[in-house]
Amino acid sequence: MSEEKQCQCAEVQEEELYPRLEE
Repeated sequence: MSEEKQCQCAEVQEEELYPRLEE
C-alpha cells in the first residue's frame, strides 16, 4: 500500500519538473 503511494508521488514530482524545464 505504501509502495504504490510512493511511486505515484515520485511520478507526479518528476512530471511537474519536466514541463517546467520544457517551457
